[in-house]
Amino acid sequence: MKRAIRIMQIIVGMIFIVSFIGKALSNHDFIMFLSKLHISDSLYYYIYILILTVEIVLAVHILIGISVKTTIKLSIILYSVFTLVLVYAFIKGFSSKCGCFGGWVASDISILSIFRNIFILSMLFMILYKNELCFSLLKKFK
Repeated sequence: MKRAIRIMQIIVGMIFIVSFIGKALSNHDFIMFLSKLHISDSLYYYIYILILTVEIVLAVHILIGISVKTTIKLSIILYSVFTLVLVYAFIKGFSSKCGCFGGWVASDISILSIFRNIFILSMLFMILYKNELCFSLLKKFK
């Protein structure tokens, strides 16, 4: 069980790194997506830098294992916000790319993107509650 949780941590950390690098190298789709959300032009740059910073800090903390519980909670909050924004964009009928991974990975606003985020959120919740899950499984086998 512990190995599976560690693998999930590595996967989530790598997702954050790929997202960071993709947006850092190609921010056009992401900036266009922000513009469709009616965010002020003067805020694009700050939101872009904030999200990049948060993603790389969370990735490093998850991969190295620094304050894992707090980091995972913050990651859940971040991905919940990302998912809600994707749902909003999907419901409103936005037909562009979200730029979630920059230009590296095609990230259309679709039900598939929403399910991808829900899958990532489920991994984050499994990581968060690993201790309780491991304890309850061990208790059943005693």
